[in-house]
Amino acid sequence: MSLELDAELNKSAMQTKSMPFEVYVHVPFCLRRCGYCDFNTYTARDLGEGASRERYADVAIREMRLVKKWQEFHGI
Repeated sequence: MSLELDAELNKSAMQTKSMPFEVYVHVPFCLRRCGYCDFNTYTARDLGEGASRERYADVAIREMRLVKKWQEFHGI
């Protein structure tokens, strides 16, 4: 992580200490695209076998644990 980014994250952390922490987790395993998703998206069929629900869940959990460690380190 760059020092500039780390400094910016630290500044942001200090400003938001008293604010509630919310998380939005998008589970991108739609069988077809609908009008709700306005982003560059792919269906599970488009991505092939490498895009499994299990793998996605594992990575999402790992990222949440990293955020938790970062928050604990910064006293949030």
